[in-house]
Amino acid sequence: MSARFIPIPCENVIGWQAEGVDSSGLPAKQKISDGDGLSCRHCLENIGKGDPYLVLAHRPFSGLHAYADTGPIFVHAAACRRAESSDTLTAIFNSAGYILRDYDNGEIIVFGTGGVVDRARIIDRAETILENPAVAFIHARSEQNNCFHCRIERAST
Repeated sequence: MSARFIPIPCENVIGWQAEGVDSSGLPAKQKISDGDGLSCRHCLENIGKGDPYLVLAHRPFSGLHAYADTGPIFVHAAACRRAESSDTLTAIFNSAGYILRDYDNGEIIVFGTGGVVDRARIIDRAETILENPAVAFIHARSEQNNCFHCRIERAST
């Protein structure tokens, strides 16, 4: 079974770029990239030095509930093309470790399967987690800052 890495939806990003509000009800803050590992969660590319980007609160869930955590993310301030879902790691995975947190169809954490994993083991660990039929999807998050990177699903879904 292979894992598929899925960027955030276009409609979210278009709204933020049009000065909409984030998951905390606040406008995104525009900044200029210093080129040091900032990555867009829409195109799944690193944000180039000198390029404007938005930092905002994102809650990648369908509604509010106890497990619907919110965290900071970055997206390009200007329009960018959404990355295709892929079974390979992209450039945004540029740190040593990541949190893989898995959820059921009700967006509730499936206890005992998620955790911190080295970058080199993300795909293998995600595929193992997705073998559990109780798991509907996984969130990949930064180990250091808990920033949401992308959603991971079974390639067959």
